[in-house]
Amino acid sequence: MREIKFRGKRVDNGEWVYGNLIGTDAIVGEIVDFTDEYFNTEFWYRVDPKTVGQYTGLKDRNSMEIYEGDIVHIIDNGFADKNDIQDFEEWLKDEDVISHEIDDEGWITYKYSRTKDVVVMDRFPVYWLKDETFGYEGEDLIYPSDCEVIGNIHEDTGQEEEE
Repeated sequence: MREIKFRGKRVDNGEWVYGNLIGTDAIVGEIVDFTDEYFNTEFWYRVDPKTVGQYTGLKDRNSMEIYEGDIVHIIDNGFADKNDIQDFEEWLKDEDVISHEIDDEGWITYKYSRTKDVVVMDRFPVYWLKDETFGYEGEDLIYPSDCEVIGNIHEDTGQEEEE
């Protein structure tokens, strides 16, 4: 069973906090004392509801926890037929190709780089990524070992200009 926890940005100072979600705008730490009438937690912070994301239960190739709203960098493999490509040099740039090999029949095996937003956990150990062209299509299923968390959609990571 995956660990259920959340993160959100505190409204008072913008710091990220991790714990249990209470309602839509509060994250609390572990319950340290409780009875039928009350409970006491190690901390309680009001958070901006727009920044709340659930832990996917997965870690990237650097063992960093992956949350909804994270931005991940992926290096993946692809195949293409060179005969189907109009402008090969332009295609290499458009596809962010890092390296490639072309066999005698014109088939290209290539490695490419891309950056995507983590949208929602779907089924272990795979999760959906946001596709810029079609919205939340879920056609990009990625294994955590293929990606690295480089930021999140709630902070400026400089990725907007690169995409």
